[in-house]
Amino acid sequence: MRNASLGLPSWRVIALAVTFIIVGCTEQSAEEGSSNSESSSSSTLSKSVNSTPVKTVQVEAAAIKPVNLVGRVVMPYQTALGFQVEGKIAERLVNPGQTVSKGDVLMALDNEDYSQAVVQASADVRSAQAALSTAQTDWRRAQDLFKDKVIGAQQYDQYKLQLDTATEQLEAAKARLEQVNNAFSYTKLIAPDDGIILSVAGEPGALVDNKFVAAVLAHGDYYDVELSFPEHFYPPKTGEIKWGRSKFPITQRYVSGALDPASFTWSARFKIDTPRHQVRLPLGTLVKASFIPDMAAVNMSVPLAAIDARDDQARIWQVKNGVAAVTPVTVEHLDVAHALISSDTLKIGDPVIAHGINRLTVGDPVRVVTQ
Repeated sequence: MRNASLGLPSWRVIALAVTFIIVGCTEQSAEEGSSNSESSSSSTLSKSVNSTPVKTVQVEAAAIKPVNLVGRVVMPYQTALGFQVEGKIAERLVNPGQTVSKGDVLMALDNEDYSQAVVQASADVRSAQAALSTAQTDWRRAQDLFKDKVIGAQQYDQYKLQLDTATEQLEAAKARLEQVNNAFSYTKLIAPDDGIILSVAGEPGALVDNKFVAAVLAHGDYYDVELSFPEHFYPPKTGEIKWGRSKFPITQRYVSGALDPASFTWSARFKIDTPRHQVRLPLGTLVKASFIPDMAAVNMSVPLAAIDARDDQARIWQVKNGVAAVTPVTVEHLDVAHALISSDTLKIGDPVIAHGINRLTVGDPVRVVTQ
């Protein structure tokens, strides 16, 4: 995470804090060393005065520990459901928290007006069919009469126009019937998938339109887990959750495109790989999630106090030929007391300065103290 006021990376904030805490201890140690040096020879005294006392530790092999977080169980999809037509609610058949199956009726509108529209449209289709039948008979008779020259071209064209008009009127009546049939079916709110009703709005008698959200359905074949990851730990591809005595593998669905500006965390969604009907987790349940950092190339660990955070680039101090020297490192992960680092030049067993770095500049004479 970042320090919101200073805009510092999390490793810098922690390292600076540790550095400031140990200043007093280091200075006290320096005073004790100065006091003891009074009984030493004059050459030793001169060396003590002109060099900075430091303590060193060896770079250790990293012990990568799992990162434990707490997440919330959710459904992968939440769909807002509403009527496609306006009307008055006649029935409400579900409540929040209820499990539903695909095709279940959740709510219904008063359909009397829509039912009457279907009856009228059906009658219009039958009337148009009869008119077309008549026009077709007249057309066939007109063809014979025109062939025998009983009627002229003008009358012949009129019969043809009547046939075309009757045909178009029937198609229009059928289209209208299809529309009112659809509108009638839309008076029932149907569950599009198996799931759980999260919320329901509207009571019988309420007037609604096609913008009204009547219910919200949570659905999907698998559960998801919502998690927030600290800035320094980008969400890995896999992990596991624990609920009760059971453990379930999880797989990353997606990670937010940027850090949350308020908390400086990564928001991520993971799929619980076990099908939902085999798990039955209550929605909103908090579960423990564990992840192994993806740090195959990271094999070194140093105390937090060894990390110099005074510049943008993290660095380690070493004693080389009696003077202070710096080695750039990359801080990969932090725990309570140690930093996991990677470096092209350091190796396990190398001594690094762990106390006294707050007063160092490159090239300062230093001496290693043991107490």
